[in-house]
Amino acid sequence: MASGASPVSYGSDRAGLICGFVFSAEGVARPVDSEQAEAWLRGDDPPGFIWLHFNAANAATNKWLEGHFDLSDEFFEALREGVRSTRIEYAGLVAGAMVFMTTE
Repeated sequence: MASGASPVSYGSDRAGLICGFVFSAEGVARPVDSEQAEAWLRGDDPPGFIWLHFNAANAATNKWLEGHFDLSDEFFEALREGVRSTRIEYAGLVAGAMVFMTTE
């Protein structure tokens, strides 16, 4: 008997993405995986905004970010070394923000 429930996944996908959401201009969110996020970044979807939560400990994360965003060396340095600031800082993104969270 099929339950119709979505399969449960744990951890991050092949790109290091733990979870992601695309928000429409009306504020409606839908979950996306890394392939769907790539399509959204190419402009395949209507305008809105995307929230991507990556696992910084996954080696694939840096490669995916480097391949999809024009980020500064300072960004990747902060990712490698960890951020001790509690303030949001400009990271060179035109329509987005990067937020670092640690458990330290």
